[in-house]
Amino acid sequence: MYVLDFDKFKPEPLTIKLKGKEYVIDLIPFDISLEVYELIPILQKLEETKKIEKKDYLRFIEIYTEFLTLADESITFDWLRKQINMEIFNEITPVIFAAIFATSKKNSPEADLPESS
Repeated sequence: MYVLDFDKFKPEPLTIKLKGKEYVIDLIPFDISLEVYELIPILQKLEETKKIEKKDYLRFIEIYTEFLTLADESITFDWLRKQINMEIFNEITPVIFAAIFATSKKNSPEADLPESS
């Protein structure tokens, strides 16, 4: 009998520090990954033009809230958007994308973003 061990595919945990507290994300559910995947065209626009609409920034924060509630259910959208500024946003965005889409690189911040179609 062959046993397919899903646990061996689990990436390394990602630890996020914010306001002196550590949040450990063990596994990013598929539905959050899909939501982030839908943001790739917006991320590419941001990288190319350095400008996106306010609603797009807020959508990123919504998804980052979902992401962080995996570690702490008390985190809310309103709380998170008051805790980060544009500099933090610009630093965490590629890391979160890399963590979600990392395969063999095991959540490396250097992981390449997937191409959007």
